[in-house]
Amino acid sequence: MRAWRLRLREIERDRLRKAGQAPPTLQQLRPALVALAVAVAAGAFWLTWSVQLLGLLGLVLGGSLYLWLLAFLVRLRGAAVRRRRGHYTSAEAASLTDGQLPAVVLNLLRRDGWQVVSAPHQGQPRILGTDRTGREIDVTFRPSDWEEDTVTSGPGPAPLRAAGTVGYGGVVRLIVSLGNFSRGDVLWASRQGGLHLVDGDLLRRWATGERVHRLLGIVG
Repeated sequence: MRAWRLRLREIERDRLRKAGQAPPTLQQLRPALVALAVAVAAGAFWLTWSVQLLGLLGLVLGGSLYLWLLAFLVRLRGAAVRRRRGHYTSAEAASLTDGQLPAVVLNLLRRDGWQVVSAPHQGQPRILGTDRTGREIDVTFRPSDWEEDTVTSGPGPAPLRAAGTVGYGGVVRLIVSLGNFSRGDVLWASRQGGLHLVDGDLLRRWATGERVHRLLGIVG
């Protein structure tokens, strides 16, 4: 019976890990624990110094400042944890940059139940993964400042058609950009099969809570 319970716990932990919902390990918590220890030591030193310098007034002022700083750090840490879980405010979603985009999309897909990994291809960011049913997803990115008249043989960003492997076979393919896609891009994508274009507006809706299946009309 005990062995069966342990097996059930292992299965549940594996399920949570694949869904990006597993509790943090001790190794993951270590930086936070070290920061907490440093904060406690610094606070004790600060209060001692304040009392020695100003007496009771120093204790009140020093304690108030320390509590305010501690609350600020807790809020800051909470915001970082929230973003890693794939939850962004409207302001955060609106201020995203191209460099942040791959990590953000990783967080969003994990929030929505996909098991994904970063798999750069030819120096360009790319995300591969599967959902609970085994369906595959392939995500590539296009810079927000990509221009329609970019010379494909030049040093500029690759055109949309070179953004990633596109085809059939049941794979959900996304091309994500903080910018906009042209009418030609949309028409081309509609002929590829399983390819979805996620522009800046769709990305902001996704980041602020809408699930990718509903956002893109993915069945299943």
